[in-house]
Amino acid sequence: MAILKKLLFFTALLLTVLLSGATGYSLIEGWSFADSVYMTVITVATVGFKEVAPLSQTGKLYTIFIILVGVGLVGFSLSNFTAFLVSGQIQEIFRVGKMQKRLSKLKKHYIVCGSGRMGSEAVKELIAEDRDIVIIESDEAVYQKHQSDGVPSIQGNATDDEVLIQAGVERAKGLLTALPTDMGNVYVSLSARGLNPDLFIIARGTDEASESKLLKAGADRVILPYQIGGRRMASILVRPEIVDFLDVMTGKDELSLRMELVNVSDSSPLADHTLKESNIRRETGGALIIGLIRDGSDMIPNPDSDAQIRSGDQLVVVGHVDQIKKLEQMAK
Repeated sequence: MAILKKLLFFTALLLTVLLSGATGYSLIEGWSFADSVYMTVITVATVGFKEVAPLSQTGKLYTIFIILVGVGLVGFSLSNFTAFLVSGQIQEIFRVGKMQKRLSKLKKHYIVCGSGRMGSEAVKELIAEDRDIVIIESDEAVYQKHQSDGVPSIQGNATDDEVLIQAGVERAKGLLTALPTDMGNVYVSLSARGLNPDLFIIARGTDEASESKLLKAGADRVILPYQIGGRRMASILVRPEIVDFLDVMTGKDELSLRMELVNVSDSSPLADHTLKESNIRRETGGALIIGLIRDGSDMIPNPDSDAQIRSGDQLVVVGHVDQIKKLEQMAK
């Protein structure tokens, strides 16, 4: 917003020159305000038009003062306006304004605080999932890249409440904080939880000690990348074929599988029927139910065919995108 402040300053400078000049002519020569403004404009613009009326001795001295001071100030302001236009800063103001308008309309979106190595991977995944996101980034170069890519983003400190509010934290569905320090992630978790008690917060931590602090600060889940990375490396070392298979199944190509949660509505034909009776696998072309979540917390892993589906249940399903979409239609 520094650009906008400069623009407002130069605009105020121009108006000050015109108004003070017009006021002086009105008081000295007794002219109308319109004539006084006209005289001020032709004087500072150095266009050489004829005066409104013959000037008094005082009026001539005042005109010399306006020329010496006003012409310089007007030239300074106009040169800066030209610099703004040439450098594209005016377009930047409009672009930021458009982005702010877009952010104000977002609801149930996801906020990513920090788009470093870990945060950028999360951003890629959320974009691939076609989710509405807002990135809070303090680095100018990274922020400009997000802007050029058309990704909603805000430059600022994610630990600042005002920045979180600007990102729509009060309307957001989830927040991921991947700042480089545990202290920063603790502050973000604490602030975000205070602004939105229902927000689902995931935080990056460095070790188990930081995990407990982040959970106390308000995070729902804590990701320890070094711990996860070490375990994955050990799994690849011991069971490389299994890990390779899972990577293929959860990739991004047409053969990959997705794991999703599907909500069962009150009017769904699946309600009050068993998994066997619902024929989900046949009706969807292969979607597989690997779990049931009941009342938002009770998990039933690998339910048998006689397990009954109730309205309000969440089905944990694995399948291709088209298969999951068919199941979502059945669950409505």
